[in-house]
Amino acid sequence: MISMQLRLFVTYMIVILVAVLGAGWFLHVYVSTHVNHWVPVVDMDRGRVVNSRALMLKAFDNALWGAGFIAAGLAFVLSLLLSRTISQPLRQMMGITRRIADGQFKERLYIARQDEFGELAKSLNRMAQRLESIESMRTQLMADVAHELSTPLTSIQGLMEGMLDGVFPMDAATLERVQQEVVRLRRLVHNLKDLSVLESHPHPFTSIQVNNLVEILSDTVRQVEPQFAEKGIELRYPDWDRTAPVNVLVDAERMTQVFLNLLSNAHRYTAEGGRVDIDLAVEEGQAVVRVRDTGIGIAQADLPRIFERFYRADPSRSRSTGGSGIGLSIVREIIERHGGTITVESELGVGSCFTVSLPMTYDDDAVTE
Repeated sequence: MISMQLRLFVTYMIVILVAVLGAGWFLHVYVSTHVNHWVPVVDMDRGRVVNSRALMLKAFDNALWGAGFIAAGLAFVLSLLLSRTISQPLRQMMGITRRIADGQFKERLYIARQDEFGELAKSLNRMAQRLESIESMRTQLMADVAHELSTPLTSIQGLMEGMLDGVFPMDAATLERVQQEVVRLRRLVHNLKDLSVLESHPHPFTSIQVNNLVEILSDTVRQVEPQFAEKGIELRYPDWDRTAPVNVLVDAERMTQVFLNLLSNAHRYTAEGGRVDIDLAVEEGQAVVRVRDTGIGIAQADLPRIFERFYRADPSRSRSTGGSGIGLSIVREIIERHGGTITVESELGVGSCFTVSLPMTYDDDAVTE
């Protein structure tokens, strides 16, 4: 394969040689057509008449070819230097991209230039940094998934072996414990699949259309009220007026999933006798939903990472209550895919407040499938 440096060098030489030859031909023709009126001169040393036109053309041709050879020599040197200047960073980039393709994502390219090559080097470095981050996340995800799957599987295996060895009685209570672990395992697999669909598909929603957020919240609250009452937690929400809609362009099923998840977390981490409040307001063209609880709260150091996959502010408590550490990641992905935002404020021992903001729509006929 011909190298970039050689191709650039040959290209420059061809261009310069064609220019020199073309200029020589043009000058020769031009001069020859304008010296026809010159008169003969006498060569006093040799005593003969010479043609001044022929002498002039010969001298001109000699000077021209001499200049051409000098120009060609300079072109050779300059083309060699220029082609090397251009091809050297390209060779460096080729080496870096090969190593990145082989999985060496820590490689970086250092080119102190402020031109296109410098910008390309910065882009390559950003790509390598992003790939390194993705690889680190993939490795961490695999470790987290293996750990999360092994916990219920180990528990199921222990219970089954205990029943086979006669350590645990093979009764309804033991089988119920096994069933709980199976349900937990099934929920984890479902959440992983859900998160994968949300993150990998450009259009993960089945139906996005105008929905009244009041109706979505009312239906969600009606689903979870029995659980809150059973645990002795007061669930407070305003007497929403369904005739005054708060329209948002969303997938109603996915948005119900968001609020079910937030209310489930509030229920899980709020003790008996606590309270959970749900508020809906319209603020600067945004539909804002706040879910506030009087639960255990979240430490300030944990708040920036609370939406990361498998991250738990309190691992032991989450596992004992059935949390997988994926729910809030799914919530954030759904909200952001709808053009909204979700934030959290919390204080240990006081409680947490999750705020969801969604852009409102005023076109009742807007429907997107």
